[in-house]
Amino acid sequence: MTTDVRTDLRTLERMLEDLEPYLLSNTTFWPLGGAGLPQLSLGLYLLVALRLTHVKEARATLAATERLLADWHTAAARKAEHELPQRVRLWRDHLADLEIGTGRAPFASDVTQRVIIDLLIERFPELTHSVGGLELRGLDAQLRAIWRDGEPLWPDAADLFPKPRFWYLYGAPEAAAHHKR
Repeated sequence: MTTDVRTDLRTLERMLEDLEPYLLSNTTFWPLGGAGLPQLSLGLYLLVALRLTHVKEARATLAATERLLADWHTAAARKAEHELPQRVRLWRDHLADLEIGTGRAPFASDVTQRVIIDLLIERFPELTHSVGGLELRGLDAQLRAIWRDGEPLWPDAADLFPKPRFWYLYGAPEAAAHHKR
């Protein structure tokens, strides 16, 4: 088992422990409180869950987490409704940095925002018609205008993130090509 899978398993276990109080809180990003652990958000949970889909050791924790999300569906939908515009704003800022050539961070790590946006909208389709969901169309058009198809940005992209849906994981924007590390 790779270190990334171990980290994802540890993160998922902590997410399950904190999920109910998180869903009932007024915060969008919840500190998991552990060395090297990210903040809990619904979008990050969806990403971690997808990465652990085929990991046998994650099955029971994923099932328990999904049961909690089903029990608290309205609270989860509200969290997604608050998280999406924040993720879209971060994504918009990254694309603006690409346009002016600052490239504050490598595209391969910043594209995580775009993946999480996709996962939130997939899980909560009503977000497609929200302000953030509608803005995403314009941002995608902006990115496609400078897009160059190429190799997957993430090692597990081909297995977990099919190219037709996650096209932005296969290649790089022209403006970011010289910022790649």
